[in-house]
Amino acid sequence: MSTSNSSPVPSSESLLAILPLLNLGNSLMNFGALMTVVGSTVAESLVLGNRGTAGISWAAMSAFGTFSIVRACMGAAMPGWIRETLGLRTKACDLAVGMHLQLDSRRKARDILGLPLAIMCQDNEMLDVYAFDQATLALLEGTTEPPSDSSLVVYTYPDLKNFASSEYHVDLIFVVLSLAKITEIYVLWKSGGLVLGIATALPWSQLPSAKHIGGHCIVVLGLHGNPRSTSIWWRVAWSIGALVCTSSILVTYVNLSSQPSIVVILWTAFQFLWLVARIIVHYSTASSEQSRMLASTPLNKLSPELKDRLLNLTLALGKSLTYIHPRGDGVYRKDLVSSKHLPAIIDSLSDRYPLEDKGVATPVIVKAVIGDTVLSAAAWIIGSKMSPMDLYDSCIVMFHHSGKIISVPAVRVLSGPDPVSGTDPENPHEPAFVPKGSPNLGYNLKWHYWIPTMVETQSCWLHFTVPGAGVLGKHDAEVLTDAQVNAMLSAGQLNISLRKVDELWDVARASSMGAQVLKKLY
Repeated sequence: MSTSNSSPVPSSESLLAILPLLNLGNSLMNFGALMTVVGSTVAESLVLGNRGTAGISWAAMSAFGTFSIVRACMGAAMPGWIRETLGLRTKACDLAVGMHLQLDSRRKARDILGLPLAIMCQDNEMLDVYAFDQATLALLEGTTEPPSDSSLVVYTYPDLKNFASSEYHVDLIFVVLSLAKITEIYVLWKSGGLVLGIATALPWSQLPSAKHIGGHCIVVLGLHGNPRSTSIWWRVAWSIGALVCTSSILVTYVNLSSQPSIVVILWTAFQFLWLVARIIVHYSTASSEQSRMLASTPLNKLSPELKDRLLNLTLALGKSLTYIHPRGDGVYRKDLVSSKHLPAIIDSLSDRYPLEDKGVATPVIVKAVIGDTVLSAAAWIIGSKMSPMDLYDSCIVMFHHSGKIISVPAVRVLSGPDPVSGTDPENPHEPAFVPKGSPNLGYNLKWHYWIPTMVETQSCWLHFTVPGAGVLGKHDAEVLTDAQVNAMLSAGQLNISLRKVDELWDVARASSMGAQVLKKLY
């Protein structure tokens, strides 16, 4: 009788007996690293809507990458400054919804973010842009830098429906295929892991600044809004997604530690299966961004509506510059930041204030002021060679005079305690001239206004001071000759950079040039 030397084939009972010996460590520590790293990039891109509707339905199919999904949902659902503060800002999130701050906010996040890339006006909302979304970035990359001596060219494009996939049938097929997740729930249920199956399926359902000239300027008008950054429903969906995915992770780990090895192996196999399927979906679906073309339009051929938008954009840029200005934004709060008075200012421009009273003092009524930040913004947009430092002390003051409006390019300089010695201009001290562009100490600040005027045939100045930003209203101005102004400046008691009246006239001429630049945009 012979015996066989072949090895016996293991039965199914033997395999089941071996499974408990496979210590997979059914706990958070063992799967945490995989769920954090594996598939995170693809999952984050899908949940942010970068691959359209089909991509969103597949984002949380696999537990791998869930942590990235939670982070992406939380970051996209929050305002930009909170996203930056909490460290939730990522490149993928920036490409999906962009990164911007409202201009009427003075949050500390500006100090962290640095200089903005652009200014955006949307209805009555003005925004500092620190990162473009993918659609806008693609548009801007298609523009070319014009020659330095060319006039402003404005880009526009037809008002198309963006972020709509053109492959509806493909999207629908992938959405239906995501129902395969039910298979995992059924298999785990049959294997005794119903709670684990349900828990796993839960997620399924550079501008210019005061001291620097700006770089290449691109103006795009009529830009279609990104619904992912403007729609409240996207933020609600991401908020729910972050909550559901977090709950799913917690419940999954709690139940995973108490499941038999067969359930853990089946669960892990399904996660890898969905991971591979999710990657296939990511590269098979079309991007949510559509290709769009920009059309260039010369400034002189813009429609009145587009010119009004351009003016609002200029004022928004001027307001943005106040936040990075050495003087601080507080002293600019009463400056003109809307186009309400702009037509009246442009139409009533005059080189000098019409002085009828030849006395030593006269009352003036200030209705509005356009500051150096707006003039610098206009100069940069129009392509002027004037730098922000050339326009540093410039302004345009709108007066109510004898029942009519008159606007005069003028000079204004902020005076305060010497930032080095701390001496106050109210108290006499040794002559001190503070360099242009120096920061202020934030207290005892006042604006000195000098308005060109004429007494008979002699050029004179109207001079008045106002505390901080409170310039609007009635003021008593004194009439000074060039000699008197020269003596005032050369005494060095004002803690400003101007030393003689000739420098004052240079600033007045720069204000006039700034007014003409602004007029070109009107």
